Amino acid sequence: MRQVPHPAKALIVGRGERINEAATEVGCNPHTFGRVLNGYVEPWPALRQKLADHLGVSDAELWHDDFKAAS
Repeated sequence: MRQVPHPAKALIVGRGERINEAATEVGCNPHTFGRVLNGYVEPWPALRQKLADHLGVSDAELWHDDFKAAS
């Protein structure tokens, strides 16, 4: 099954930021961060929030529906 990158990846790259720089900013290993952004690993709540804060957007704008946080 082919994984589809999350909108978070496009947003990071579209802002001219490198993926490894964003990983460092949110305190995540760059390899793991890349796997999360590419849809292979589910983003954990703390990472979701840190990335949303870092990018200044809502959590809902960053992830596909299958990885939305349960309310």
